[in-house]
Formats: sequence, structure tokens, C-alpha cells
Amino acid sequence: MEQPGPEYVKKKVRILGIELAEDEGAIVVLYEVEGTFYADDGVTLETTLEPKEKRIKLKRLTESSDIPRLAKDVVEKCKLLSQSKVPVVESLLYELQRRELEADYRHQSKHDAHDMRRLDVDRLQEEALSPESRPGSAARLEDLEDYLEQLYEGLDEKVRATGLILQLARQTENLEGLLTHTTLLGALARVLREDGRKSLDLSLNIVGVYFAFSNFSQFHQVLVEQQIGTLTMGIIDLEVQRIDAKAAEGAVSPGDRPASRASRRQEKLLYLCFYLLLHLAEDVSIEKKMKKRNITSYLVKMLERRSVDLLILAVVFLKKLSIFRENKDDMREAGIADKLAALVPCKNEGLLGCVLRLLLNLSFDSELRDDMAKSGLIPKLVGLLKSQRHVNLVLGLLYHVSVSDASKSMFTYTEAIPIVQQMLLQSTDTRASPELIALAINLTVSPRNAEVMCDQGGFDQLLSRALRGRDALLFKVVRNFSHHEALKPRFHRYVPDLVHVATEPDTSTELLVEVLGTVGNLTCAGLGLDELAADYGLLPALADLLHPGHVEDDVMLEAIVLVGTLCSAGTESGIISAGIVGQLWHVLQEKQEDLEMVAQTVYVFQRLLLLPAARAALLALPNLVPGLVHILQSRSPVVRAVADQVLDSISGLGPQWEAAIRRLKFEAHNREWMDAVQDDSEDEGSPYSAGGGGPPGPRGYSDDEEDHSPGSDIDMGWRLGKRGSSRGRSPSDDGRRREDIYGGPDMEGDYSDADGEHEQMRGYRD
Repeated sequence: MEQPGPEYVKKKVRILGIELAEDEGAIVVLYEVEGTFYADDGVTLETTLEPKEKRIKLKRLTESSDIPRLAKDVVEKCKLLSQSKVPVVESLLYELQRRELEADYRHQSKHDAHDMRRLDVDRLQEEALSPESRPGSAARLEDLEDYLEQLYEGLDEKVRATGLILQLARQTENLEGLLTHTTLLGALARVLREDGRKSLDLSLNIVGVYFAFSNFSQFHQVLVEQQIGTLTMGIIDLEVQRIDAKAAEGAVSPGDRPASRASRRQEKLLYLCFYLLLHLAEDVSIEKKMKKRNITSYLVKMLERRSVDLLILAVVFLKKLSIFRENKDDMREAGIADKLAALVPCKNEGLLGCVLRLLLNLSFDSELRDDMAKSGLIPKLVGLLKSQRHVNLVLGLLYHVSVSDASKSMFTYTEAIPIVQQMLLQSTDTRASPELIALAINLTVSPRNAEVMCDQGGFDQLLSRALRGRDALLFKVVRNFSHHEALKPRFHRYVPDLVHVATEPDTSTELLVEVLGTVGNLTCAGLGLDELAADYGLLPALADLLHPGHVEDDVMLEAIVLVGTLCSAGTESGIISAGIVGQLWHVLQEKQEDLEMVAQTVYVFQRLLLLPAARAALLALPNLVPGLVHILQSRSPVVRAVADQVLDSISGLGPQWEAAIRRLKFEAHNREWMDAVQDDSEDEGSPYSAGGGGPPGPRGYSDDEEDHSPGSDIDMGWRLGKRGSSRGRSPSDDGRRREDIYGGPDMEGDYSDADGEHEQMRGYRD
């Protein structure tokens, strides 16, 4: 090897970063070249740094692109990258794929236009020309007047003349000249109206001329003025009647008969008619008129035809119409679900993509989702999932169908669950495929589906993956597992890890909600939650989460549920020392409008009443019993039921509690009557006023108290009002302080003598 000369350079390449290009589908490798100049004696003369970048252009990534393999190919072909950069490149490729797929969804109309451009319109028009007017007898714009004169002759001459005019219209440069002719469009409309029924070729030629104009939006107004849309709808109505009549005569479905020449030409005419109307439907007001002419049912009937071009056009048109509720209802009445299910799968990828997009639009309607499930669409879609064809569309459609509880059980008998499980394990970023994770969440709501997904090591793989990646979306699936009794024992070895994640200070809010919810569902014995709560400081951590206004409501709700799960003799002292009882009472006061929060908090009270020390701390809360009685006025039957259970438990603690709760329930139930009697007793001259010798008045409420009639929202500002007038002495007239049966400050009685002075009771405020 030759030695360096008197001066030589050593270059060193240093990778600065790898990122996606903003303006194109490419990966950019940022690096710098360090050049060091040496003298012949090895002394450094100069060092330079030159930043550079290398762009690696990529083909467009689709739903079926093999990202891991592509990442390896990129690293192997780029000499700057080492094998250690494969995961980085792979993550960038997934991000690029997600970006491109999202762009596709945002420009759905462009997809439809692309699908329609696949159709060879020129070929169809060429085939639609009558034999007399096909190239060979070349049409000239100078002879237009002669062609118009032939429109007043026999049927054969009309067919030939309209065919020649169609030749002119197919050349874009002739359109303006044809449009400036004062009588051309009107004459063609007259001939179509009078003789269109007599000749299919004549209708094809004239509709072809109008279709040529409809390709340009600036000509639409002229077509509307000539009532071309009405004429076209009339042709469609006539041809559909002919199709139905022939089908009735032969007792065979139109799609099952061999396609004759006349049938093919009829489909070409229908194709041109519907395509013309699709162009005119760019104006929403025109589209509404088409809807009144029953175009939706005509398009649904076209789904029975054999022509792929006509099928694609009908599906694209239906997709455009399906965004309006009225059209969607018409499609359902026409039985569109069964007809679309018959087209899945199909060999034509363009048609299949259009059908799946239409199904996805329709699947937002619950009744249509049920129709799709009944038509046997689920196994067909799962088959497409196996072949990786239109993956995102299929996943989105399956997700919508799986929303229905009745449909979830249908997935059990397909290969959907193992496929979804493998896709979850192979996915490097669940956020890049929201349809996949959403489908998995829906499916695992069903106990049987969840058990199938957990078989063959699936439970351990998914839970380990969720813990390792701190994946909040994957934890939603894990949380569904924790709902099912048969799967709860499998969490035994993972409970310490779950508690550790729940107590980590840097756990995200989204992840914390799912982890707390998962642990809160683990109510089976033998998991050792009591010991883990003490080892990891779980109870103080939960107390910190019970701060309304400082913690997200979702986190606070899951913390309350977990406290209810942890209530036991082993955690009793920890709950009291952490101040959780007081925090729960504060939450109940602050979140009185959140019915679920109220129900869960009151349920925890029920659990605390089973523990002696916790029961004492709970009963020491101010206004506990009046507050629970007031909750009985909630509009939620669940809230009322759980509050009633807690009051029943407190009533069993002694006769004084029972009497007080009975009286408070009576007052709450008869509030309006008691207020009315109280008002009457205070009127001047009333025979029942104070000192008037009348019967004792019932206990009332203060005038400044807010209205809390039954059915109104809960208001935690409870207060006991004044008692009505009474005669005689109270049983507690021995001067002693009465026992505090409300769990709040002691109530003092200022009892009257026999002369009828009023008894007073101190009100309570929270």
C-alpha cells in the first residue's frame, strides 16, 4: 500500500440524524464530513467540517407495503447507515406510511376521481357509436347544418346524423363551436324526447353528445337550461323498466343471464346517463332534484349488472349520495347491504376499493351495520384481512360492525381474532393504526373473544408488550381483559408491575387512567393487593389524585374505583392515615353534577361502613346523612339505589340513626307539602300560628334555601331549617346535649316551656 504524500487528508463521516423529507416521500440522512490535513511528519495542519445530506427517495407506501423489509433494504443500499439504524429507519417509514394514508383519507374525492379515470370513457363512446357513424365517414364541423337537417328525416338518418355530431363532440376543440350554434342542443333534445324510445343507438349518440359537454363545468348551466337532466332521468327510468320486464319474463336475475349485444349496449347507455348526472350533481341543488326523481333506487339496481365499469360508476355515485341521511335511508330500503356484500370480494381491485369505501360510509348507521352482519359480510372482510388487501379500509369497516354487541359474537367463529392479535404484536406503533387498536378493543369486550385472544400465550405477549412500551392504547385492550372473571387470575404475576406503573410520577394521564382501571377491576382473591399497596405507597398516591380541579376527572374516577377495590381490613389503617375518607367527601361535594362520580363515591362509603375504624371516620363527616338523603332526589336511578343502600346500612347501626334517617326521608319526600303548611302557619291570623293553640306544625326549611324538588340535580349545600311550632316539652328536656346522629356538629335544642314558646334547632352548613 502506498504511503501518504507530504500532505494527505483523512476523512471521517459522522451521522447527525435521520429524518423524513417535508416535501416528498424520502428519507434524509444528515451527516458531516470531517477532513483532517496532515503533514508528512504526521502533524495536523488543518481540520475542516462540511455538513451534507443524502436523500433516499422511496416509492409510494401503500397499506400492503412491507415496512420491515423495506427498512432493511434502505440500510443495505445506503453506505452511510449501519445495521443498528434499521429500527430508526423502520419507524420513519411507518410515519411516512401513516402520513400518506391520512392524506388519502382527507382527499377521498380525489380517490373517487382517480377510480373513475380508470374507466376508458373514449372506448365506451367509440363502441357506442352506431355502425353508420363510426370512423370511416369522417364528420366535419362545416357540415353541421346538413347533419341538423337530417334530424327531420327518417329514423335511420337521425341515427347517422347524431352519430356524426357525436364524432364532432368527442373532439374538445369543437365543443365551443357546437355550443355557439343556436339550435343544436334544442334540436337534439327534441329528437331524444320524441324518438329516443324507438332506437337505442339514437339515445346512445345524443346522450354521448351531452356527456361530452358535461365533462366541463362551464357548460353545465347550458345543459340545465335545456333540461338535459330531466331527459336523462327519463331514459334511465325507461331502461330500468325494460330490465325489470325482461327479468320477469325470463324469471332470471339480470346479473345471471349471458350478456347479449343489446344488453351490453343498454349498459353503455345507462353508464353514459349516470356519468352525465354525476357531473351535473356537482351542484347540490341539482342533486336534490335527482333525489326526488328516485335516482338512489336506480343506482342500487345497477349493482346487479355485470359491467364492471357500470358497477364502479354506480358505487362511486352512491358514495357521493350517502353523505346525506335521506339518501342513506333510501339505500337501506332498497336492500343495498345485500347487493354490496355480493361484490365482496371481487377480482377487480378498483371496484373492490370503491365498494369498501361505500360500505365504510354506510356503516356509520346502526341499522345498516346490522344488515351488513346479517348478509354475511364479516367472514368476507376477514378473508380480505388475511390477504392484506385494503387493510385500513377493512379494519375500519370491521371496527364499525363490531360496535354492535350482537355482531361481536360473530367474530368468534372467524379467524379475525388471531389475525388481529398477530397484527397487534407486529405493530411497532399502535397510534399509526388506530383502526386496528379500536377493533381489538371492541372485540375484547366479549368474554369469549377475549379468551380466544389470550390463548396460546397471547395474554402474556400483549401484557408484556403494553408494560414494556407503556402503551396506553394497548392497555385499553388489557383493561378489557381485566373485566372478565375467567381472565383475572392471569394477572397475578403482573400486579406488581401494574402497581409500580400507577405510582410512577412520570406516568402520563392517559396511561394512568387505563392502569388504575385495570387494577381496580381485579377483585378476585389471592392477588396480594393489600401488601402491594403498602409496599409501593399506593394509598397515599391515590389520596393525591383525589383533588378536584387539580386532577383530571377520568383519573380521579378511576382512583375512587380502585379505593373501593382496596377496602379491606388490611388497608383500613392506610386509608384512614392517608386522609382518603375526607378527600372522598370533598370530591362528593365538588363533583355533584357528575352522576358517575357520585355513584362510585357513595359505593366506596358502603365499603367503608364494613370496616370499624373507617366507619367511625366516615360517620364523623359533617352532614353525611342529610347529604345522602338529598342524593335520593337524584335523577339517576343508579345513584338513588346506591345511596339508599348506604342509608340502610347506617340505619342498622342503632335506633337513633334509624329514626333520624326516617324523618329526613319523610321531609325530603314531602318537601312541597311541608313548605306550604309552614307558609300557612306563619300567616297573620292563622289559627295554627305560634301560640294559637293549633296542632303542631311539621318541620320545615328556611325560606332562603334553594329549590331541590324531586328529579332536580343534586345540590350538596344541605341545611336543616326551622321546625314548626309545637306544644309541650321535648323528650330531651333534661338540658343535656343531644347525641350527634348526623355525624356533624352536635345539635342543641332550645326547648320551650308549657306556654308554647318555639323549639329551635341549629341548622347545618357544609
